[in-house]
Amino acid sequence: MKLLISTMTNFVLWDGQPHYLLDGTLEEGKAHYNGITWGNGLLYVSGALDFDYVIYALNPRTFEITGTISGQLHEIHQILYTGGKLYVINTGKNRIEIWNGQRWANVSFRQSSCDIDHLNGIWFDGEQFYISEFRHKSTGPSVVRVCDRKLNLLDTVEIGLPIHNIYRNGSFFTLVSREAGLVEKTDYELINHRLPQLQGMLIRGLARSHDNWFVGASRWETHRDKRHVGDAIIAILNNDFAEVGRIEIKDAGPVCDIRLIDPVDLSHNGLRYPE
Repeated sequence: MKLLISTMTNFVLWDGQPHYLLDGTLEEGKAHYNGITWGNGLLYVSGALDFDYVIYALNPRTFEITGTISGQLHEIHQILYTGGKLYVINTGKNRIEIWNGQRWANVSFRQSSCDIDHLNGIWFDGEQFYISEFRHKSTGPSVVRVCDRKLNLLDTVEIGLPIHNIYRNGSFFTLVSREAGLVEKTDYELINHRLPQLQGMLIRGLARSHDNWFVGASRWETHRDKRHVGDAIIAILNNDFAEVGRIEIKDAGPVCDIRLIDPVDLSHNGLRYPE
């Protein structure tokens, strides 16, 4: 089993042990690693450089940085490469940035009066895009935006609970960020597959194989400036949502995103990892 894991201070390859690919500190104007994707022979991870948010392009075999992509980016969450374009969840501006290799375009669904209300997750099933949108109860229920290939809005699916990440296989699947649950939204009901062993933790990062779910968890801190410390935890669940294994990386920082390399990550872009 191989996974790529991003945390606020580290970008890690796990193959039974951690290999630290990138690291940094907030004081250095680096770190803030989050979205992970690959395509066109490159591996991409979002992060910071000289106090600006960027997308790092890496050689997927040696993990050497081959370049960076910059723009009007702020607080990047998930990123996704598909159809020759890079889709970036630009959370700080509550919109999706689209990089075609030469220039940026963007799409926004709504302006938010609260800086905690934000887009954070993206998935594409080959026909439609799915975008998760976290909201506070005071500003409305969290939702999933269903869009066509050009990100025209087709439908809005209400989830209600504060959510991060999105994947669909018949039902919609997402994570409850503070209530330690993997949420399933069917046509008829909302099921919270609760994970009591992760209660009280910050839940971010979702990956899916045919046999397992991979859920990221980190120590919760009320003050955001303290969230960069602590252990990175990946809970491995079976198809009945029972924990069957766990990865713990000491002092790696809070988990932001997870992508499976082997086996194939069903919640990613359908492209084989370029090895």
